[in-house]
Amino acid sequence: MSINVRGNPAANLDRQPTLSLSLSHSSRLYTTPHLPSTMTDQYLQEQHALTIARTVQRERQLAQARLDSDHGDSWVMITQTGDINPLPHEHIRHRSNAKVSLELSVPKALQQGRTPFARKSDNGTAYITTQRVIYIPAKPTAEFKSFHAPILNCADSYVGSPFFGAWFWSATVVPVSGGGVPADIPRVEVKMSFKEGGHSEFRQRFEELKERLEHVRRLQQETGQTVNIPDEPLPAYEATEGGGAAPSNLAPQQQQQQQQEEEAAGQPASSGGQNANRRPDEPPPDYDEAQAQTLSMRLEDHVREESDRA
Repeated sequence: MSINVRGNPAANLDRQPTLSLSLSHSSRLYTTPHLPSTMTDQYLQEQHALTIARTVQRERQLAQARLDSDHGDSWVMITQTGDINPLPHEHIRHRSNAKVSLELSVPKALQQGRTPFARKSDNGTAYITTQRVIYIPAKPTAEFKSFHAPILNCADSYVGSPFFGAWFWSATVVPVSGGGVPADIPRVEVKMSFKEGGHSEFRQRFEELKERLEHVRRLQQETGQTVNIPDEPLPAYEATEGGGAAPSNLAPQQQQQQQQEEEAAGQPASSGGQNANRRPDEPPPDYDEAQAQTLSMRLEDHVREESDRA
């Protein structure tokens, strides 16, 4: 997490001559005193501590979401009214009716030698947000109460229809760390059956969001900057001669944001020189706990990657 802070006016006083104000009815001069360098050092330390604290707070929110979820197989947070509680910067883009069934299973090619895993719900509600695909059963059980998957973790999605039965949407999903899926299972199959229609709208909305997310990820890889998910339709993607994305393809809001970030990055941190790299002596509260949770999730990712290679 980065915090854009405008230049400290006090920092410029050390590089400019002392200002003086002359009053018309008095010959006395009033000078603006210099601010001590210790105030600049303290300001930088406070900003650095604030950055770390906000990062840890974000990690704690994600960890708390897993603890507060209805079941370990998913860390979707549910409100008292039964609706999902979106993550920060997440917005709901589609909601189906309550007549959607869900099946989770391990692909047949991966079943041998791995931990058995399967979940099923006859009726529930499917959501598509700007980040995830979510399913909430109408009648949660002790074994299964909710499911979610990042949109970019879904691949090979398609719709189909059996000879007798409802249209369904299916995809192969890479599980997230800490989501309840055994670490030795690299992929699972998800199948949602729409008993009262709505599969076309679900597929269309999913494809639109996935295209936007892939576009944003591509821009981030090429520019190295954080880009928000646009609400308007995406412009045509064109590569420049240097291999980067053409700046004209960005929405005006994205161009303005990138310009602000570049200007903020170009500002000097302070006139304190080496003081800008000074860090607090002690970590923020609950820093060790957040680090332990992060290491646990990384370990699960490593086990899943090794299992996928095998």
